[in-house]
Amino acid sequence: MKTFVASLAAFTILFGGVVAYCQTPLDAPGEKKVTVASEIERGRSEMADAAIKSHTLNLLAYEVEHDEVIERNKAKNTDSDGFLLGALLEQWIFVDQMYPTMASNGFTNKEGAKLVRESLVEHFRRFRDLQKKFALDDDALLDAAGIKKSEGRTRTKQRIAEYEAKGLDAIITSPRRVENGPTPQTPTISSSSVRASELGVVTLTQRVSINVPYGVIGLNAGLRLKLVSRAATTARVQYEGADYDIPLSSTDLAK
Repeated sequence: MKTFVASLAAFTILFGGVVAYCQTPLDAPGEKKVTVASEIERGRSEMADAAIKSHTLNLLAYEVEHDEVIERNKAKNTDSDGFLLGALLEQWIFVDQMYPTMASNGFTNKEGAKLVRESLVEHFRRFRDLQKKFALDDDALLDAAGIKKSEGRTRTKQRIAEYEAKGLDAIITSPRRVENGPTPQTPTISSSSVRASELGVVTLTQRVSINVPYGVIGLNAGLRLKLVSRAATTARVQYEGADYDIPLSSTDLAK
């Protein structure tokens, strides 16, 4: 009996030690919980990163770079429906925003522009189908995707309504003023300024970022923009009907 009690005590101590060891912080679950919302956010984030890193001025090449994000995830079997919803949403938003300028910058032929228009409608249809699958309304989708800024939400919801109503005809094919966008700033005229009538257009020699009503976007090197005015260190250019100041050093005027 004494031997049994001693053995039981030894087992209890040993087992207790094993349990205590197994419950150390290093053995606690360390993986981030994956949810539909986190996958939507991941899809949008990866697609946005691809857009930011892109240096192409050709719409078709631009679309291919976006498609590669989805293909990489397919290869890794990480292309969940939530991921695809976020990725397709961002692809549609970004290409829809950039289409008017990139389709008219001279780097995309008419056939290429036509193919991209058709793919835009396809992106829209696919993400709307996935959105319905998850029974998400537009606000819930934009929350999950991390689109918090009021201007971005308003424009996205407006464009969704336009695509639902018009389909292919909803695509803006040439640069125009964004509705409810900022009032163009009055150019500062000084002895160091040169008017647009004298210079006409300016070509970007490096990528620059501008803050438009629906968020911050990047304008790629090689893009030609209407020049409004020029000062000592900045150039005021026109983009989608509004005026923006960019560093003079990022343009061909600095040469």
